[in-house]
Amino acid sequence: MKNIEMQEQTSADRLLEWWYRIAAPAEVPDEAPLRERMRVRSGRLTSVIFLFQAVFLTSSLITTIIGAPLAAPAVGITLVATIVGIFLNRVGKTTAAGILFIIVMIVGLIAAILFTPGGLSPSSLPILDIFLISTLAAASFLSPLSTLLVTLGNCLIIALLITFAPKTPEMLLLLHTQYYGTYADPMELQIIVAATVFLWVNSTYREMKRANSAEEVNKLTLAMTNQQQAVQEEKQQLEESIQQIIAVHMQVANGNLSARVPLDQQNVLWSVAGSLNNLLARLQSWRQGAMTLQQNEQLLQQLIYNIQLAKRQGQTLQAYKTGTSLDALIMEISKPPVNGTSTSIHSNVER
Repeated sequence: MKNIEMQEQTSADRLLEWWYRIAAPAEVPDEAPLRERMRVRSGRLTSVIFLFQAVFLTSSLITTIIGAPLAAPAVGITLVATIVGIFLNRVGKTTAAGILFIIVMIVGLIAAILFTPGGLSPSSLPILDIFLISTLAAASFLSPLSTLLVTLGNCLIIALLITFAPKTPEMLLLLHTQYYGTYADPMELQIIVAATVFLWVNSTYREMKRANSAEEVNKLTLAMTNQQQAVQEEKQQLEESIQQIIAVHMQVANGNLSARVPLDQQNVLWSVAGSLNNLLARLQSWRQGAMTLQQNEQLLQQLIYNIQLAKRQGQTLQAYKTGTSLDALIMEISKPPVNGTSTSIHSNVER
């Protein structure tokens, strides 16, 4: 049964989707507060009511222009007010649109009674019961208290219409014979319906507040759960990152300066890991430079020793390229003397 109702509601919404885009407030996400979602639902209901009212007033305007031209301005003004209410509802002013709807409904009924041919008659008294629509509208669009206020206003208007509106002879006779009943019957109906609607709407509002509170609690619980989960994941990531940094420290302590901490920018210890990696890169560069300097120093000492040995023994100096910065010095030694005189040291550079 529930699935069938949801399908019917979906079909109705799909049928009226074009009208919702014109006259209803914009949709809100599903995670929006309950009050916002209820405002959108109330706005959709208001737009549907305005749709029926606009169709009814349009047909009434055509009818009055043909049959009762004196009533046409009142119907036209009511239709314009309805269009304004549609605009207010579209921009999210659902409460203002509801108030305007109630005013338009009351004014329209007053105009219909005042322009009734021949005046108010016993047969036209049921028209006064239509004021109940404004009571129901107040219950739908406004607060529960507004239902009672609108009902009191309706009762006052009914009393004024019965007292001061033009009347037929039959209506005057009815007032003379049943004065109390003529006033009491429509007012009693208004009061009974208003009291019933007030209790129902007030109970509905309390349930909505409870549902809203429960929903807020559920959202808060979910947020706290997600936060705890995020904290736990961050803690686990922190522990894993610390273990990786410790592992790199152990590798460096064992002489492996090429070790690096494999952490990306999304990691909480990325700044620490980046600084450590930069430090290790510089240490590795300094170590390579120191090893190169030490190697050059050893080669230089060996070259000096070979030169001294060649001088003492009167032999040709055997010099080899080393692949270092000492090769420039070896090339200078290998050059023949400028004055063409012979030297006691001959270099033989093997390429």
